[in-house]
Amino acid sequence: MKKNKYLSLVSFLVFISINATSQLKSTLTIKPPVILRITVSHDTLCPGDTLMMFVNKLNGATYIWSPGGETTDTIYVNPFTTTSYTVIVNQGINNYRDSITITVIPLDHPTIKGTGSVCKGHKDTLYINGASTYLWSNGKTTSTYFTGPIFGDSMIYVTAFNQIGCTVTDSFKITMDICTGINEVQNSNQFYISPNPNNGIFSISIRQPELISEVKTIEIYNVMGEKVNFGILKQVQGDYRINMSQQPIGIYFYRIMDEGGIPIGTGKIITDR
Repeated sequence: MKKNKYLSLVSFLVFISINATSQLKSTLTIKPPVILRITVSHDTLCPGDTLMMFVNKLNGATYIWSPGGETTDTIYVNPFTTTSYTVIVNQGINNYRDSITITVIPLDHPTIKGTGSVCKGHKDTLYINGASTYLWSNGKTTSTYFTGPIFGDSMIYVTAFNQIGCTVTDSFKITMDICTGINEVQNSNQFYISPNPNNGIFSISIRQPELISEVKTIEIYNVMGEKVNFGILKQVQGDYRINMSQQPIGIYFYRIMDEGGIPIGTGKIITDR
């Protein structure tokens, strides 16, 4: 923070000798130079915050600020990006100038990830990043948010803070799914998930023997389209066991493909603890 510096006038009493018996007495006053300073309470802001800045008030002086063009010794600014401010003061034949840079630290919207759709009465887990600290709608301040049982569409709110206290609020919608079970998956006559819902460990069975020779791979994706599991299916009739217990609970989608990479079965998997 810059501070004003004020200097006092300095006076001297001067004696001038005319001759041995006569002297002249005079006062010599020395006026110090003006040191112009822009004063602010702090030079780091959140976007759009208001800040007061001012300079020395000089008798008979005129002021011009840039940017903005204000003509007073005190101004208020609310920058949204880092900005340099300059003031020029004219006092008679004297001109003074000072500058200061106000740094604006923005805060981008945080990224919230979660299932987004859960079965009635089930829970969801949300993850957030992109800020220093967080405050969820339930008062929690961690980067991971565990919901209670979901019995209807819900909106979860979070306020994110950066290192100087700037805030931004975002939300995440969780949709409740009735989840009638395995009958919801496509091609259920060909492939069977057991159990479903499950705790992350389940089996995929091939019901039709004629498909065994065609089945090659299985891919599992989360609701954001990210592949979280991949496997080569055994070329025998029976169950193919999958362990996804390290993944967050929620809804996943599987795709079974033949040797040519053509999907021959898709469906939904629901995990819970």
